[in-house]
Amino acid sequence: AYELQCAICGFDGRLRGNLFGIEAAHIHFKQDNGPDVVQNGLALCALHHKAFDRGAIGLSPHLHVVVSQDLVGHEMVKEFLVRFNGQELKGPQADQFRPGPRFISWHQKNVFRGPARAA
Repeated sequence: AYELQCAICGFDGRLRGNLFGIEAAHIHFKQDNGPDVVQNGLALCALHHKAFDRGAIGLSPHLHVVVSQDLVGHEMVKEFLVRFNGQELKGPQADQFRPGPRFISWHQKNVFRGPARAA
C-alpha cells in the first residue's frame, strides 16, 4: 500500500534488490485486539516504527506526523524524528487504504506521549 517505503521519511533501502528496514506497523496494536487490516497499518522504517510504538511520534486526525514534546536528544534525534513534526504522512497508493480514524484515535489515547510539539 505504501510503495515499499516508510510513510514518514520515504526510506526504501535495498541490498542486492532485497528491501530491508521497512516494517508493517499496527496503529492499534495487535496485542490489544487491533485488527489485521490495511487501514490499521503503516509501512515504517525500523526507527520510525519503534518511535511510533513507544509514543514518541504519532498521527493527527488529518494524517500529519506529531512529535511528543517529551522527546529529547541531540542532532540525530532532531534530524531523524523532530524534523518530521507537522509533515503530512506519505499516503498509501489508494484512498481506501488510508489509516482509519478510530485506529489513529486509539493510538493518540493509548500510546502517544503528548502533548505534541507545535507544528
